[in-house]
Amino acid sequence: MKIDRRTRWSNRVQQWTTVVLLLAVVIGLALLSHRYSTSFDWTHGARGSLSEPSRELLQTLEEPLRFTVFLGEDTALRDRVRTVVDRYRRAEDSIELRFVDPDREPAISREYGVTQPGQVFVEVGDQREEVDRFTEAGITNAIARAARASERYLVFTRGHGEADPLGEGGSDLGQLGNHLKERGLSVQRVNIARDGIPDNTAVLVIAGSQGNWMDGEIDHLRDYLDQGGNLVWLVDPHGSPPMALADHLGLGLAEGLVKDPSGRVLGIEDPGMILVFQYEDNPITGEIDAVTLIPHATMVDASGMDDWERQSMLRSSGESWLETLDGDRLSSGPMHLGQLLTRELETEGATLEQRVAVLGSQAALSNAYIGNGANLELGLRLFNWASADPVSLNVPVRSAPDRTLELSSTAYTVIGGFFLLLLPGLLLLAGGLIWWRRG
Repeated sequence: MKIDRRTRWSNRVQQWTTVVLLLAVVIGLALLSHRYSTSFDWTHGARGSLSEPSRELLQTLEEPLRFTVFLGEDTALRDRVRTVVDRYRRAEDSIELRFVDPDREPAISREYGVTQPGQVFVEVGDQREEVDRFTEAGITNAIARAARASERYLVFTRGHGEADPLGEGGSDLGQLGNHLKERGLSVQRVNIARDGIPDNTAVLVIAGSQGNWMDGEIDHLRDYLDQGGNLVWLVDPHGSPPMALADHLGLGLAEGLVKDPSGRVLGIEDPGMILVFQYEDNPITGEIDAVTLIPHATMVDASGMDDWERQSMLRSSGESWLETLDGDRLSSGPMHLGQLLTRELETEGATLEQRVAVLGSQAALSNAYIGNGANLELGLRLFNWASADPVSLNVPVRSAPDRTLELSSTAYTVIGGFFLLLLPGLLLLAGGLIWWRRG
C-alpha cells in the first residue's frame, strides 16, 4: 500500500491530536484531584475509615476541632500523624492540624504542659484534652472529654465542718481549688441535706468532715455511688468521717494515726509527719519524682472491696506503725495511706468507669501543707484522674481477617520443591530447547 503525503500528514495530525487529548485529560484529572478529594476504603471491615460512633460524635460538635501535635521535624512521624488525622478530616473537613516543635517553641510547650515529644492534644473550642492513646478509640474519647469539659463540676459537701475549696484558712483547700479552676474545672459547695447532689456532678468531694451525718445524707451518698458517681474522700482522722458510707463501700478506715520515723533523714522529728519517698505504680503517683509530706494520716484498707479494682495510692515505710489517739500501738507498717478504686458499669451504648479516691490525710492538700514537696502535684493529679470523663465510647476494634497461612511439612516441601527446583529447571530446559532449535 502506497502512502502519499496527504495520508502521512493525516496520520501525524491524528497522532498529535491523540497526544494532546491525552495530556488534556491527565492535566484535567490532576487539577480536579487538587480541588476535590475522593477516597474509597476497600479494606476488610473499612479499617481505613472512621467508625460510626466517631462520625456521630463529630456531627454533634458545635465548636471547631483542632489537633495540636508536639513533634520535631521528623517527617516520617508527622506523616503517620497526618494519616490518622486525615480519617477525621474526611468526615469533617473543617478540622485543623497544627504541628509544634517543642525545641523551637518552648513557650507553647509550657502552656500545654508538655513533658516529652509526641504528645497530642485535641481542642474543642477553648477546651483541651490530651490523647492518651493515638488510636481511634483514644482520639475519639479525648474529643468527647473536651466537648464535655465545661460540664465537669467538683461538688464539695458542706454542713459538717468540711474544708472550704476556695477558703484561705490553713485547713482549707483554697490554693488547690484555685489551681483546679485554672484547669477548667468548676468548683462549688453543696449542702446535700437541703439540696441533694446535683445531676451535673463530675466528682463529689468529702473534705475532712467534722460533724455527724444524718441518715438522709448517707442515703444520698449511697444512691450517688450506686448510680456510678465518682468520689474523692479526704479523711481527717481527728474528725467525724461518715463511717456508714465506708461500710457501704466495704472500705476500712483505721481509728488512729499512722506514725513513720523515716522523715528523720530530712530533719523531721515528728513521726506524724510522714514523708513518702517511693511511690506505687498507679495513675496518680507513678510519675511523681519529688517527696510528698502526708501529715496526720490514717490507714485506708480496701481489701474488703471485692467488686472494685484496687490500687494503693500511697504507702508508709516499713518502720511505720498505727497508733491510737490514746498513744497505743496497734500494728506495724508498711500501711496504705490512700486507695484508688475503679469499676466498670455497662450503660446503653457505652461503658461507664466509676472512680473513687480515698486519701487518709485531708491535711496533705490543705493550704498549710500543699506547698511542701510534690503535694500540689499530688492533689492536681488526684482530681484530674477522678474527674476524667467516665463515659468511654465503644469504638469497635476492626481487625483484618485471619491472614495466617498454616501448612503441613509436606505442603512446605512440595511448594518449595516446585518453586526452587522444578520451575527453574523447566525454564532452563525450555531455554535450552529454543537455543538448540535456532542453532
